[in-house]
Amino acid sequence: MATDAQIQANRNNARRSTGPRSEAGKAKSKQNSLKHGGYATVSIAIPRGQFAEDPSEVAAFIDGIVASLEPRDELEHQEATNIAVAYLRLRRITALEAESIAGSSSLRETEADELLELMGSTKTPEQKRESSAFAVLNRIMSVCSRIESRSSTSLDRALTRYRHLQDRDIPPAA
Repeated sequence: MATDAQIQANRNNARRSTGPRSEAGKAKSKQNSLKHGGYATVSIAIPRGQFAEDPSEVAAFIDGIVASLEPRDELEHQEATNIAVAYLRLRRITALEAESIAGSSSLRETEADELLELMGSTKTPEQKRESSAFAVLNRIMSVCSRIESRSSTSLDRALTRYRHLQDRDIPPAA
């Protein structure tokens, strides 16, 4: 439980720490979802980093799903795109989970040792790294789980909306 001093310190920090204020800072903050693509709201390829994607492959993936759904009008096409983007998110999160489990976290050994020293650990350096690696993996998997849950929910909703749209009677195009 937090002490009164900690609560007051948190309140004081919250007054100053309100996120980016400049237009440049806000623009940079909007790009955070491009780091791993899990929370991305547009269907663009991740441009750089460990999870960089080929834009033509992402476009082909989305176009393939949309084509397989055979939308009959623009409304169905938009919902089919939403479905494709949800599948893209799930594909990305699978890659992030696999990479995390394989042990390629962004936390370097020295950072792990420093983190555990601050925590007052009396473990050997190897035990420290193992504990730290497990803690990092646990955080990553927690984030993955939240993203996967959100993406699955989005996919379920989009599929339901798409089914309702397909139940409509649409006159043939002239």
